[in-house]
Amino acid sequence: MFSNLYSYSMDRINNIIDFFIPNQLKHNQHIHRKAIALTYLHLFLPFITLISYFTNIILNLNNEPDLLLGIIISIPIIAIFKKYGNFLLSSHLFALLWFIILGITIPNSGGIHSDNLLWLIISPLIALLFGNKRAGFFWIILLISFVISIYLSDVNEASINKIKNIDLVYYLYSYTLLFLVIFCVVLIFEHGQTLIVKMLENQKQILQEQKLILEQKNQEILEQKLQLETLGEKLKETNYALEHFAATAAHDLREPLRMIGMYTSLTQRRMSNYPDSIRDEYMDFVTNGVSRMNSLLTNLLEFSRIGRHEKDRKQIDLNTSLHNVILNLTVVLKETGASIITTSLPTINASETDMSQLFQNLIANAIKFRKDSVPSEVFISYLSRKDTHVISIRDNGIGIKKEHQNKVFNIFERLNGRDKYDGSGIGLATCRKIVESLNGKIWLRSAEGEGSIFYIAFPKTNAPVVMREEELELA
Repeated sequence: MFSNLYSYSMDRINNIIDFFIPNQLKHNQHIHRKAIALTYLHLFLPFITLISYFTNIILNLNNEPDLLLGIIISIPIIAIFKKYGNFLLSSHLFALLWFIILGITIPNSGGIHSDNLLWLIISPLIALLFGNKRAGFFWIILLISFVISIYLSDVNEASINKIKNIDLVYYLYSYTLLFLVIFCVVLIFEHGQTLIVKMLENQKQILQEQKLILEQKNQEILEQKLQLETLGEKLKETNYALEHFAATAAHDLREPLRMIGMYTSLTQRRMSNYPDSIRDEYMDFVTNGVSRMNSLLTNLLEFSRIGRHEKDRKQIDLNTSLHNVILNLTVVLKETGASIITTSLPTINASETDMSQLFQNLIANAIKFRKDSVPSEVFISYLSRKDTHVISIRDNGIGIKKEHQNKVFNIFERLNGRDKYDGSGIGLATCRKIVESLNGKIWLRSAEGEGSIFYIAFPKTNAPVVMREEELELA
């Protein structure tokens, strides 16, 4: 209840204060606060004088200072500030009113001994704080001059009454020094306050400029983000179109190849009764070429389909995928005498089809590119890092020359002749596409005649794998 009453009272007081402040002084925060303080002084003066006036009447005290005069004069001063909103004019009028109210009572209330003289310091302080320095200096000089005149009057009266005036000199010195000290302290405070206000305004201006720059940068970033998103969508559309084109082209080209192969085989069978070694050689060239082209188109079709298995992705055990691949390669392993040694592999979010194709290509290459008369040995190991699963596949094959290592993941890139190693040059490109579709990374370390190590890093989260060059070397 008390808090509600207090809040209500404060709201009413603020509304009254706000009524007496001109609208043109409400736009600047610093000036508005200054206007509020001056309005409080304006309203405080008639309030306190009215209380003092009735107190003097009730207690039957002498009516000095003339408080009724103060009440009458303070009302038009408030009206002038309300109408013009001029701090300098209002501060001069306020100082003058205060000077008049107290000044006319001092000669009759003790002269230089009057305690009313001390309160006159308010006049220069009001002029300084709400007007300017020039107004403050004017009123402090006027005040000191008034004190000196009171002192001279008291000295003259003392000489007439033959009274020593030593205490008069003391009061003159004390009041003058006190007034100057108080005025200088307030002047220093006002100057420091002005510097602080200017500094804050400059800082505010700097912050506004920085805010404007940040808003412009933010707008540029948003525009760039929008452009990147647009480019990303266009890139997706382009990639989809290219993949669709590759798939369509591979599929459509296989049909005429099938027809060529079929009629070539029929022709070769019909002409088998007429031996001709050159003809048979040419026919073999045709059938082999058709076979290679058909294999190439099949691989290209599979390559174009990589990345379309997102809907099939789930948590799969790579140990199971590897086991299925080894079963598929059982015949090749027996024929070549190759062996595969593996450690336990992790579980990742991927497509079973993609992982089987990845292991199939890498292990098949390790067996295919083996040294003569040396059985292939494939070692598969796993290393868990903070944010990635790192799998390595090491072989003891022929290795890869250093100048060729940057090319092995390019599509249709062949480093060896078809007479010794068959293939279309799509296998490692397929591996890279599978790994990168999962935000992973694939790289290798190899030396000619010393085998190769292929590293595959899969992210543990959806964030892309980021590995520095030195980390790649230490893997």
